[in-house]
Amino acid sequence: MLLQTNRLMIEHFKDTDIFDWAKIESDADVRRFVDGKVLSFEEARKYVEMNIRQYQKTGYGRYAVRLKEKRSLIGMCGFLKENYGIDFGYRYSKVSWGKGLGFEAAKIVLNYGFSELGLDEVVGLTAEKNLGSIKILETLGFKRNFYSTRRKHSSIVIQEIHDNLLNPSTYLWNFAPIGESKSIKFCFTPPPTIQLVGSNLSLHS
Repeated sequence: MLLQTNRLMIEHFKDTDIFDWAKIESDADVRRFVDGKVLSFEEARKYVEMNIRQYQKTGYGRYAVRLKEKRSLIGMCGFLKENYGIDFGYRYSKVSWGKGLGFEAAKIVLNYGFSELGLDEVVGLTAEKNLGSIKILETLGFKRNFYSTRRKHSSIVIQEIHDNLLNPSTYLWNFAPIGESKSIKFCFTPPPTIQLVGSNLSLHS
């Protein structure tokens, strides 16, 4: 698959993305609202490989988001199947923040999920203090579902998260901030007919 906007290319992760993904995930600011811990190269490698397996297993996963001009990896956006539904998530390198790239990618990926993958509903989970993520979800049309209180982080490790994709007791922690806080659940159900908005968006299978 290949999705394109004026500035971005979005496609499946490849093994060759591991080094660049590891660099992104080694930034503590990028991981602030995940679990607050940077990933090692090995953990980043497992994340990329997990998504590659998910493309074959479910037909979707988190996708690599690249700047079209340089073909450089700046983050990810996509779907994962969870017990609570199909999760819609994204994460980007710090240098790409504040430019509208997160929304630009999220918009076309969400449209792809409904119009091409045939998804009926997706769920977005974000930290209560992650205002940038909340803004993206609300602008896309997600509706707040409920608040859920999370306990303080303990000794959760990335291996548990990635090897138990269908176990919310581990994976949901990946969306909660450090310390006593709340995470917000958003739900999005498209209208009966959903169309791509904007002439600058293109889909390629």
